[in-house]
Amino acid sequence: MPFTPPSAALRLISPPSRTGSSDPPPRGVRRLCRRMTKELKLPLYVLVDNDPWGFYIYSVVKQGSINLAYESMRMAVPEARFLGLSSFDKEKFQLPNNVIIRMEDVDVSRAKQMLSYRGSSVRNGNGRSST
Repeated sequence: MPFTPPSAALRLISPPSRTGSSDPPPRGVRRLCRRMTKELKLPLYVLVDNDPWGFYIYSVVKQGSINLAYESMRMAVPEARFLGLSSFDKEKFQLPNNVIIRMEDVDVSRAKQMLSYRGSSVRNGNGRSST
């Protein structure tokens, strides 16, 4: 069987591709997503919960993780787009009250922790850093 270079192998993947996890995706998945967006010009949409944990997963995909900051240029996908409900959608679309799940203390703690990250893009709530 002849050798297939990685960029040619990526062409064999038929969009849309998807991955799922309750944690940020592993390095290999993030690297694959980055290559798919760069080499194949495929869009990447990140569907996560509208809570601090979901926003953390989105930020790791879009910006990279703090622990692997030196690898962000190879794994982060700045073009990634958030897909899902926002906190403002309840009023905008007149959703009933039973769609609300109140944040617990651990969620509030996680949100405060994320806000303390230097250069956090979640500070002003619109995906753009206020710093």
